[in-house]
Amino acid sequence: MFHRADDGASRRLAGLIHEEVAAAFADAGVELGTHAEPGVRPLLNQRGDDYFRVLQTSAGTAGARVEMLGAAQNDTTLLSAEEGRDIEAQALADALVRFLVSEEEGSGFIDSAEAVRTAPTTDSPGGCG
Repeated sequence: MFHRADDGASRRLAGLIHEEVAAAFADAGVELGTHAEPGVRPLLNQRGDDYFRVLQTSAGTAGARVEMLGAAQNDTTLLSAEEGRDIEAQALADALVRFLVSEEEGSGFIDSAEAVRTAPTTDSPGGCG
């Protein structure tokens, strides 16, 4: 999960999505293996701006970037099936409801000393398109 740097609402939304998606897939018997550093963090481009275009252009609105990469055969299979997409969609909906009706922060945050990391160089102007 990636959130807009220095944006509390974006961070909170990402934390809630992380919590809901991880719990939903755990209930389905799948522990999602994602990055070498799974969790919730900002990702900056070489100029120190948010890497993902959707986060760069959505200021004023809570935004988060979800990356679900299957690391094991069972999560890759589930993510490619309608059942897996339904589980993910319901988890995202549950996270949005929690975001709107509660003050909960979610979970999965990477320690602030390690949270911001610089993304690899890309040919795309401004970061990821």
